[in-house]
Amino acid sequence: GIGNAIARLFAKNGANVVLADMTPSVVEAAKEIEHEAQNKIRTLSAQCDVSNSEQVNRLFDQIRKKFPDAQAPNVIVNSAGIT
Repeated sequence: GIGNAIARLFAKNGANVVLADMTPSVVEAAKEIEHEAQNKIRTLSAQCDVSNSEQVNRLFDQIRKKFPDAQAPNVIVNSAGIT
């Protein structure tokens, strides 16, 4: 979808990316993105429902653990459709 395309574009330009989705396919998408970038970037993937604040807080805990300050993502793109 749109979020995956945005993540791929950022990765193509050398950005570390975090992918979060409600479906387990997000893990495979992150592996593909890292491979396409020839492992020059770092990715983190997590199954997460962004309408659930506890899951979002856990995601940000994972981000802080995975990325030292200098490598932390600079941009967050929310393309989730929540009703």
